[in-house]
Amino acid sequence: MTATYTPLATTTLGTAASSITFGSIPGTYRDLILVVQATRNTQGRMNIRFNGDTGANYALTGINESTITGETSAQFRGVVVDTSVSFMAVSNIMDYSTTDKEKLMISKVDNAGTANSNGVSVHRWANTSAITSVQVTTTDANTFSIGTTMALYGITS
Repeated sequence: MTATYTPLATTTLGTAASSITFGSIPGTYRDLILVVQATRNTQGRMNIRFNGDTGANYALTGINESTITGETSAQFRGVVVDTSVSFMAVSNIMDYSTTDKEKLMISKVDNAGTANSNGVSVHRWANTSAITSVQVTTTDANTFSIGTTMALYGITS
């Protein structure tokens, strides 16, 4: 069976913003794919939070670049590690709608030619709730610039 990508939501910023939230995600797919083509006002990280969870339930379980393994935070920190101003990230959120296991996300980042920041990271959300919202934020006083595009897809198999 061939996997099918179904567009759930797309946002292109008309004004700068420090966060974008995809809400009311239906639980009818196997996985989610989040695609971010972004420009920011300064270098920093992109963070992801599920269902508004601000507890220390997020862990960076591995990365192939220079970041600490086992980092725990109130969001997925280091999904994009010390990125350049322009970057693209693709995150696969697996089994997002299940309620019998914690969630796993794998992210790939391409930082517009900045070799030290390209890489793949693996993250765990220590919660068995189905994911119904995904919030993408920047760190510190960063903002996503006008023209930044984020898209969320549901995957069926």
